[in-house]
Order: sequence, then structure tokens, then C-alpha cells
Amino acid sequence: VAIVILFPKRRLSGSFGMRIINFLVMGQYLPRVFRIYLSCKKAKKPFKGQIPLWVKGLLNLFLYILASHVLGAFWYFFAAQQIIRCWEYACGYGNGCGAATLDCHDHQTSRNIIALNNFCPIDPPNATLFDFGIYLNVLQSGALWSTDYPLKFLNSFCWGLRNLSSLASNLEPSFHTWEIAFVAFISIIGLILFVGAVYIKSSP
Repeated sequence: VAIVILFPKRRLSGSFGMRIINFLVMGQYLPRVFRIYLSCKKAKKPFKGQIPLWVKGLLNLFLYILASHVLGAFWYFFAAQQIIRCWEYACGYGNGCGAATLDCHDHQTSRNIIALNNFCPIDPPNATLFDFGIYLNVLQSGALWSTDYPLKFLNSFCWGLRNLSSLASNLEPSFHTWEIAFVAFISIIGLILFVGAVYIKSSP
């Protein structure tokens, strides 16, 4: 919606357009992250009277669900960025494609698409050419290309919930700095929520 309002007639293509789209997509999750922070801060404040244990449990469950949704959305977004990054590498090696190949407004030949798929194999993967790390699963499942929104939502939410609950112990990132930082961030958020749950349970 913001893209249509801010750029009603201008085509968002190229590197500048991608940066704007990425900023708007990521920006919509900032209020949700802030909501998690406010909820954690409010949970630490003393309440008047005795708070039932089930109320504390629901609050902690709400934080887990909200954090899982946000982390799953980040994972889905970063997966799309990872495949685009691989395509840019493929074009950089002179595989018969250029910057316009990644422009949605320009129609390219199937030869360029085949070159991109050969350089960025997903099924089966080839880590020697490009290592997709923790994003390989969503790329292989086809959820990234699907137009089924409930499937996209449930897939990303389930991934976030599973890995947040396990403190990202099952994730094996590739040697990309931001991917490693993302896995570490998931572990930290999981630890914070776990400690918060213990604190809420033990507080009167």
C-alpha cells in the first residue's frame, strides 16, 4: 500500500527500487518488535494483588507467538533476498544476463532463466556453487513461489515457533555474516523469553 501511495506512477526497478521495497517490507515489523518489548517491560512491573498463574502463562504464550511470527517473517524475507543475491552473483559471472534480468518489468529470454537456475541449484543443492544455509528448506518446498497466502503464513510461523522454542539449536547457517547473526539473534530472543517465563512464574 505504501509503495502505491508514495510511487503511484514511478516504476520501482533496479537497485534503488529494491532498497525501497526492502525497507518498507522490513519496516512493517518494527511496531511488532516494539510491541514485544513493551509486553516484556510491562510483565516486569509489579501488579496489585495476586495474578493467577494461567494469566502469566497466557502472557508468555502471547510473546512466544508474536516473536515466532516476526522471526518467521524475517526468515521468509531473508530467503527471498538470498536467492536474489545468488542470481546477482550468477549475472556477475557473465552467464548471459544483466541487471535487467532481475527487473520484473522487463521480459527476458528463457536462456537467462536457465543460466540462473544452473548457477543457483536448489533441488538438489550444490553448496560449492552457492550455499543457501537455513533458507534452503523454504526454497525447496516451493512456499516462496506459491500464491497460497495461508501456506506462506503457516510455513514461516511454524518455522519461527520451532526454532525459537529450540533456541535455534537445529539450525546450521552458512558462512554468511548476516545469516550467522540472524541465527544468533534467534537464540538470544529464545533465551530472553525463557528467562522471562521463569521470572513471571516465580514472581508473586
